[in-house]
Amino acid sequence: MSPVGVVGQRSRDPVLDDRLVSLLPSRAPEVEPYLGIRHVLEEAHRVGGVSVVAVSSPLAGDGKTTTAINVAGVLAHGGDRILLIDADLRNPGLARRLLPPNEAPPGLVDAIMEPSMTLPDVVVSLPHLPFEVLPAGRSTARPYDVLRSPRFGALLEEARGRYSAIILDTPPLIRVPDGRIVARSVDGVLMVIAANRTPRKLVTESLRLIDSAKLIGIVFNGDTERRLGYDLDAGASGLGLGGTWPGLLDRLLDTLRRWRR
Repeated sequence: MSPVGVVGQRSRDPVLDDRLVSLLPSRAPEVEPYLGIRHVLEEAHRVGGVSVVAVSSPLAGDGKTTTAINVAGVLAHGGDRILLIDADLRNPGLARRLLPPNEAPPGLVDAIMEPSMTLPDVVVSLPHLPFEVLPAGRSTARPYDVLRSPRFGALLEEARGRYSAIILDTPPLIRVPDGRIVARSVDGVLMVIAANRTPRKLVTESLRLIDSAKLIGIVFNGDTERRLGYDLDAGASGLGLGGTWPGLLDRLLDTLRRWRR
């Protein structure tokens, strides 16, 4: 296997957000709910061969990027080789939150626009991260066209041969079509919903925009009533995962009935 690209250690490591509980030993007790997600993904892989998973949400600010990072972290703690991809080309956040300050390595867009670049040319490995990162890379005025390129699918296929699991932080599903394009290229989708914040009609619209057979789980972020029995972070979040599509939908509707909107 070719060596993975490494960002030099001339820059200090970033100060990690305290919501990234899977990367901070001091926050170990708060990792438990993410272990539930890890179990669901491992079962999906064992039963259905699921290895490429998109983490999306109806709107920006619902918590999808934090969820994607923590899911990659708990999967990597199991000893597997994990790749975290920033596919939110309109508002990329992984480099800002995970890579050293002032580093601007090439990434997904560069590899799509320059077919001579291979996956190892754009993947970043750092000592403070248990997984590897494919940042968004250069900015583009045509994110939709970039993501619908056959080259995007080819890079995901290359990643399948190198990693046990690939987690994608994707654009929100409402208002721009980018996330829907990404969802077509993955094996499964984790939907992140901000309880009591994401309007109910946008939740149902988001669910209609993806293939229901690909829905692996629903993460309720900020569910202070904790009906589903878990905390995700200092914001007291709830988690609902697993089961068949009708079961997931029933649990989602039960939660939505308690929301004000």
